[in-house]
Amino acid sequence: MRVIGLLSAVLFLLGFRGTPCYVPDPVASRVWIEGRSTVNRFTCTAAQVEGVGEVEAGRAVQARLVVPVRAFDCGKQAMNRDLQEALQADRFPEIRFKLSEVAVLEAPAADSARLEVVGALTIAGTTRTVRFEAAGQLLASGRARLVGSLPLKLTDFNVKPPTALLGLIRVHDQITVHFDLVVQPVAWRPCAVAAADSLNQP
Repeated sequence: MRVIGLLSAVLFLLGFRGTPCYVPDPVASRVWIEGRSTVNRFTCTAAQVEGVGEVEAGRAVQARLVVPVRAFDCGKQAMNRDLQEALQADRFPEIRFKLSEVAVLEAPAADSARLEVVGALTIAGTTRTVRFEAAGQLLASGRARLVGSLPLKLTDFNVKPPTALLGLIRVHDQITVHFDLVVQPVAWRPCAVAAADSLNQP
């Protein structure tokens, strides 16, 4: 398997040459969490997704993704509040992902690729290395779509699963994070500086 950067796996591998900076389309992109409790299933969706990726000489030199915790909507105010408390939104207002590498598992067509992604995921102030698969597709106007999911345990990030009704209702430790991102080129120069500024890079 050839290991290259995330955006180059989707753009360079597919024969794309263009602007080296890419950001999520704020309308077409979303991240959502699916989980279960002792009484039902739930979905919390965040329509606000920020990020940047830089491609230089056909290789991605960096890619970062940020989702504000308070952007998640679980459909009920009580569930939103419980999620924000569990993730300590006041202390850690963002969930962050930083790309490390990508393995191209398969390129079945000229405009698509199946990828294995490795990176650092930070939730509630705890960072873990994660590995998951994603599907990349080249779209019109130089855009690309990335779709995938990542099962994880809340306790791996030192997050206590929320409870309600004096502990009678408990959220299961296992959840799945899904993402559907449409990235588009932007004319930032230089991209690395714009990336650091836009994501408040520590």
